[in-house]
Amino acid sequence: MPRRLRRTPPPRPVQSISTAPLSRRVDQDTRLRNYLISMSIRTACVALAGLFAIWTPWIAAAWVCVAAAVLLPYPAVVYANNIDRRTHRVELIAPQRAIGPGDSGTRHLL
Repeated sequence: MPRRLRRTPPPRPVQSISTAPLSRRVDQDTRLRNYLISMSIRTACVALAGLFAIWTPWIAAAWVCVAAAVLLPYPAVVYANNIDRRTHRVELIAPQRAIGPGDSGTRHLL
């Protein structure tokens, strides 16, 4: 006789216990990492501009790299300093009754 599998309902989202934002250390580490990545790209642009200007005939590529190296620090600093990543929004879930309403004990009084 084949066994009949019981269907389980899909899991409901669970309410977070804490709505605390990320710690200051995690926030600072993330900002520092993003800033260092941006400045590494800027350094690579400066190096590529030198390589393009000296060893290749691609002067236009050298100027593009110079422009990127000059313009990249402003968005990098704005991105690292102005965005507050410490805000943590939690979607609140309305509680659901797990047990239905009872008879409130009136049946036992009679």
